[in-house]
Amino acid sequence: MNISSTTSKNAYPYLALKGDIQSIEYSGYEYKNLVLDGEYKDGGFDGTFQLDDENGFIFMNGKINLNEKIPVFDFHADIKHFRPHNLQ
Repeated sequence: MNISSTTSKNAYPYLALKGDIQSIEYSGYEYKNLVLDGEYKDGGFDGTFQLDDENGFIFMNGKINLNEKIPVFDFHADIKHFRPHNLQ
């Protein structure tokens, strides 16, 4: 994973993210085979995200920012073989 960042006082950090994450555990589930390529800036993510896990395949391309007055969800998603009941 390649990460470059900048920060300034009283502002959100800027992160450029590109690379593969073999696995990450969240809420008791180990997600596998993640790929990130994008930027975190102004409190949101703009880029691509891919998860190729035994309980689903998700590819997203676009922008998500929950810190706006009206949250922004502007992305395309391709979801296959998703089994959310197994993510417990």
